Amino acid sequence: MSQENVEALKDVYAHWEQGDFWTSDIFDPEVEIVWADDMPDFRAGEEPGMATIEAGIRNLLAAWEDFACIPEEFLPVEDSVLVLFTARGRGKGSQVQVEAKWAHLWTFKDGRAIRMEVFTDQGKGREAAGLV
Repeated sequence: MSQENVEALKDVYAHWEQGDFWTSDIFDPEVEIVWADDMPDFRAGEEPGMATIEAGIRNLLAAWEDFACIPEEFLPVEDSVLVLFTARGRGKGSQVQVEAKWAHLWTFKDGRAIRMEVFTDQGKGREAAGLV
């Protein structure tokens, strides 16, 4: 199942690389999102479900003229997939281009994402996935 999950995520990140964060049916309706500790503005109202995902995406995109997630590696780990990627954005107003190395740890059940953890440090993502 891990390779099927990887393939599904490759499709998701193909959209996210183009700045399209709205085209995906990978999420379970009761998906849980866990934002990075250093993203306190996203932590309010972390109830499971699509409304939380959508609110978090709107909150993230609000600061950027454009924003993309460019995947580097898809690492299957049991029922999860760790995705290492570059987050790239151009700030609204400032027009400053920013890049950072982030990670998402996805947990799947029956081909649907039931949990996504966000890490603004790829090392912490690797640690959470048990790869360190």
